[in-house]
Amino acid sequence: MNACRTFPDCLEIKDPAGNTVPECIPTKALQQRSTALSYSWQIYSNIPEPHLYAFAEAALSPVKYSLFQLLGSAFIQWLGHANSVAPSTSVKIGAFGGTMLILLYFALLLKPQATLHEPDESLDFHSVLPYLVVLLKEMAYSVLAAIIGSLACGLHEQIHFHVAAGCLGPVLFLAILFGSLAVTIGVAWSGGKCKYWFNRY
Repeated sequence: MNACRTFPDCLEIKDPAGNTVPECIPTKALQQRSTALSYSWQIYSNIPEPHLYAFAEAALSPVKYSLFQLLGSAFIQWLGHANSVAPSTSVKIGAFGGTMLILLYFALLLKPQATLHEPDESLDFHSVLPYLVVLLKEMAYSVLAAIIGSLACGLHEQIHFHVAAGCLGPVLFLAILFGSLAVTIGVAWSGGKCKYWFNRY
């Protein structure tokens, strides 16, 4: 029994007179492309969802560590540090270090034995400890990105400054994030109270 073909060997087209004219097309190439797309989709669908999130997070590493380096550098200079570092330099250091860390992240994620463990439901997520561990890891990665970026850019004399900036960056980002969230909630709560008092009186 003959197997069904995915594509026809020929396509029927109309000439200007309206007559049907068969025209052969390279169906073998189309079949190969369809097979490759199907295989790629099968690989993508078999990737666990936590791995997809990990790949997405790793791809954003240059942006993340550039932001951390920029925040840390601005804060240290605001405190009155003598060294003046241009924002573009901080961004370049964070971006280069983050790019190097992407290669490390992808190498770890693509290892056959690399597995991402699901969160343990028995853990008390009301505790501060899990979030503190995540923050410490981000600080360590940010410091590593700062070291790599400083050495790559030839800023050996300022490496201590950029290491300190990389260490402070995640803390400052978290403070700004939660501070903005608190202000938003406070404004919404105050607006609701004012609206309640206005409708009441």
